[in-house]
Amino acid sequence: MDFMMERPHLHRAKVPQCAFGLKDVISGKPHQKYTAFDVNDEDMCEALLVNAVCNHIPEEHQPIEGNVYCEGRWQRRSALASKWPEHILQAAEKAWEKCDVQAPRKLTESREPGKSHYVMPVEPFPTPEGELRKQLEKADWRGGQYDYDYVFFEGLAGQGPHKIRQALAHLHVVLGHPSQERLVRMLLVSGTSPKIIEMVKGLRCQICQAVRPPGAEPKVPAHRPTRFGEKVLADSFFIWDSKGERFNVTHLIDGLTEFHTGNVSKQVGAEITADLLQNKWCGILGALEVLQTDGGKEFEDVVHRLSRRAAWSKMETGASGAMIKLMMMRVILTHQIEGLEDMKLVAISCFNAKNRLCNRMGLSPLQAVTGRNTAVPTSILEQLCSGQVKCTINDELQVNEALRRAERTRAAAVDSFNWVDSSEALRKALNCRSRPPKLENLQEGMTVYVHEPPPSRRGQHRRLQDHSSWDGPGLVVCVEKQDGAPRRVWVRLRAKVRSFPLEKIRLATPDEMLGSQYVIQAMNEVMGEIKDGKLPWRRIAVRQPCDQHLQHQQELSDVGATWIETSCWTIKRQPYVHVKCDDWRSRMTCQIL
Repeated sequence: MDFMMERPHLHRAKVPQCAFGLKDVISGKPHQKYTAFDVNDEDMCEALLVNAVCNHIPEEHQPIEGNVYCEGRWQRRSALASKWPEHILQAAEKAWEKCDVQAPRKLTESREPGKSHYVMPVEPFPTPEGELRKQLEKADWRGGQYDYDYVFFEGLAGQGPHKIRQALAHLHVVLGHPSQERLVRMLLVSGTSPKIIEMVKGLRCQICQAVRPPGAEPKVPAHRPTRFGEKVLADSFFIWDSKGERFNVTHLIDGLTEFHTGNVSKQVGAEITADLLQNKWCGILGALEVLQTDGGKEFEDVVHRLSRRAAWSKMETGASGAMIKLMMMRVILTHQIEGLEDMKLVAISCFNAKNRLCNRMGLSPLQAVTGRNTAVPTSILEQLCSGQVKCTINDELQVNEALRRAERTRAAAVDSFNWVDSSEALRKALNCRSRPPKLENLQEGMTVYVHEPPPSRRGQHRRLQDHSSWDGPGLVVCVEKQDGAPRRVWVRLRAKVRSFPLEKIRLATPDEMLGSQYVIQAMNEVMGEIKDGKLPWRRIAVRQPCDQHLQHQQELSDVGATWIETSCWTIKRQPYVHVKCDDWRSRMTCQIL
């Protein structure tokens, strides 16, 4: 800690706390503990040393070691001794009051080193933040100022009454910056009028835009087919019978009509998938054009394979497979299905029930493919479910138990489909469609910020990565599009052009855009005045790095910049340092404070 003593105008007072009443809570003996007070005033240092003398002999002190039982629990003696006594705090306060109360002096009178003037500013010194606020007031892009200048309204919401806009801005801030959807829901519950709800939809907050996490990966569906057999999607899942034995279900679905079929097996393999494709699809429905699957080992010899990042292109297959799995689980639980043969019957019954009962635009998959839609009479289903067959034509069902069990399985499959169809949550999940990505109108030349967490924030949840993870400002150079939607964006950031996905980019807020433009304009004006000779300056030859050089080089290294050379100037008797960097957009001139 020797470097702490090298600070300018430093005065250190070592005070024994036993002189101010620090003692052990059990034995009552004083603790020998010295505390160093660093101050920049000599009078205050002398006032702290008044009566700061230890008059105890070494044997009278209580050693600070071990544990003691205090306040109903065991505690460390060092933790109890770390609490400052009240008398030492009173002595420090009196020392500060003694050196602070002095006779007033004029600004022209000299003062001792370390002493400061107390002045009342008459005219504020111009700062970049103040100039930026003036420029924003001149532009008046918010449609009127509020108590919170970072909240503004866009579109028709900016034409509403000023008091209502100010109240909405205040409500957004005091509630902890809720999202727009949450604020709208809260106002709807409280009975707010529709006009105010429309104004809330136009509310924008620059703080929320600057600290929001990066967006999720775009979930865009694949190209939809226009005829039967143009694209067939395949997937597989595992299911367990009533005894806990695991089986694999591999299923195929048409991309247009959603005609569904599948097979059950004990093991996962390409042979079973090939048999399903050859005998149950191509042999009955004809050849297909494209078979789309994932990278599982049951599809080792397929033609078209998707990567893991494109899993959302198989959303239709996953949703239909989940529906079949729910139906099979309900049938297995209801009828206690066991064994491979019964599992095959359950799978076929569920596929047939879905193809016959799942209507889309007035057509079921079976009717769209075969042109006919056969339905089982309700009277037969009631007889099969109750177990009492009254028709003499169905006497064979009572003779053969296998046929009777098969009919009950088919009826249970129909009942399971009706159960799935009556669930509002399941219907909402099956009918959902992926949303297009945001920032569709992103164009070249826009100012954006990119999400690049620093090393200290990497690996954390994206909600914990605040505005320090957004880097910028950057300039959009090129936008890569696919089917009219942007996929990747090339951004020029500090003289480097890099590509970023769309979810890692956000538009710059108005303050950020105007702030960057103002700083660049001010720097250009200063450099222009220096070149024209309006500002007198002279170069100082620096042979060895001074403290200001080392400080600014360290600051540049902390923010990730690589400096090449630095030089010191004096403009109007004020020292400046000029820094030239290889990865910054331009040179930077900053004042040494």
